[in-house]
Amino acid sequence: MRELFLSSKNLSKLDILKELLFVTEGVFIQKLTLKYEVSYSTKIRYITELTEDLNKLFPSTDLSIKKWENTDLYFIANLQNLDIDYIIDYVRLAYIQESSLYPVTLEILSKNYSSANQLALNLDISPSKIYASIVKINSVLELFDAQITLTTSRDNFAGNETGIRFANYFLLWSIFRTKKFTQLFSYVPDNYLDITALKKSLAITGNITLSIETKLRIIQSISLYRIIFMGKQTNLPSTFYEEIELCYDPNFCFEPEIEQAIPADILLKEKKLIYFAIQGLIDDLYTFEHKEAVVKKYQHSQLAIAKNLAAFLHNFENSFSLTFTYTNYIETYYTLLLTIFYAKYINVDFTDFYDVEPSVEKFKTLNPKYEHFENSLKTFILSQKELLKLGIDLKDPKTLKQIVYLLSWSMYIAKKDQPLKIGIQISSNIYLGQAIKKTIADFIPQEGFAFTTNPDHMDILISDTYEGNYPSIYKYYFENHSNPRTWRELIAFINQVRWNRKLDWEN
Repeated sequence: MRELFLSSKNLSKLDILKELLFVTEGVFIQKLTLKYEVSYSTKIRYITELTEDLNKLFPSTDLSIKKWENTDLYFIANLQNLDIDYIIDYVRLAYIQESSLYPVTLEILSKNYSSANQLALNLDISPSKIYASIVKINSVLELFDAQITLTTSRDNFAGNETGIRFANYFLLWSIFRTKKFTQLFSYVPDNYLDITALKKSLAITGNITLSIETKLRIIQSISLYRIIFMGKQTNLPSTFYEEIELCYDPNFCFEPEIEQAIPADILLKEKKLIYFAIQGLIDDLYTFEHKEAVVKKYQHSQLAIAKNLAAFLHNFENSFSLTFTYTNYIETYYTLLLTIFYAKYINVDFTDFYDVEPSVEKFKTLNPKYEHFENSLKTFILSQKELLKLGIDLKDPKTLKQIVYLLSWSMYIAKKDQPLKIGIQISSNIYLGQAIKKTIADFIPQEGFAFTTNPDHMDILISDTYEGNYPSIYKYYFENHSNPRTWRELIAFINQVRWNRKLDWEN
């Protein structure tokens, strides 16, 4: 949801910040890659503004942007070694708070308003700006089949209740990142935010990351707020609860006093939906063993989706000459299962709400062959429509895109690359070649390379002298064995060649 709260200028400034943070040796102005194309002079202006922003946001730290004298090479001086993720999220939140949408969104999420004029008066913003903000927020909520309607009703939202909840999840997560999500609704009990029982029922015994804890608090508090305080219930068909039954853990629960406040029949349905939301939105919370157990339940069931998914994945392997490992198969089956359920019952393209777009989009720019592969993948999916006739519409661009993304990554993970054939020819001394081999073996997976002396078979040649013209061979000139940078760049070079092969979708 970053486009909702961040201007194109601030998005570009964040892109510059990330490049400077990740490329420690610095970046030339002309090499900066931004989401929105801008001129050279605009990049200079953005860097100047970003420098001022960092000075303001981190006044007591040695975090600043520097420029090498007589060049246009810029770099970050981070003398106190602040965490990169902390810097990015802290700056991002500051830019979000600059948006006129930020106070409007928070007010609408946390308080009830009967009219836009009342909201304008409370925020000291003109009614015209309030209406403009609501229109922009509604353009996003429309994708969730929801909208903001400020009326005498105590609910600021109207539309599909399931969509309203997912929209609220994403709106809050897009704002609350850098600090623990605590009380938002002044009139909501603290126990809505207490996830002690929820974590215990999810078998979380140790500490969890801040992002997972924040997401769990958001999902639980929004859900309980809508169910108990607002008296709202989701209206999903009975087939939803039947089909996801094998995904659900009956041990899942809230604090006893919360469960006692909800009628038993409503409670069970709501718990199944909330558990399903957690599965889909916090994938890293679940172990491979959990996913394996879920997949086995479906494989041993009589549900049509189980048989159809198995046939679909079998056809996928045959059509694209893949051989899934057991782990790859379980992961793909599990994720495809959830994707189909989301497409069928929630029907929101969540890829549009990631702060960083799925890297599969970048495949098109990194390797033009990917677009041809993507078209082949779409053709394959559409050819399997009978197997995927499970209540989803493959003609819906949202559904098709989600399945394409999933299978793209599944194929990327399952794809087995031939080992790189590496030749080493060092003339400076007799021991250095063996040292290079030892270093490669220490840092590159054993199945990722093999050594050869035949230039006709080489993919990479590491040498300190000219060995002839071989256009198809990647060459690395081994300059100085006493310089640590030479060794770091060697490993980075080999991994870049391996990555290029991963992106060769026709290989």
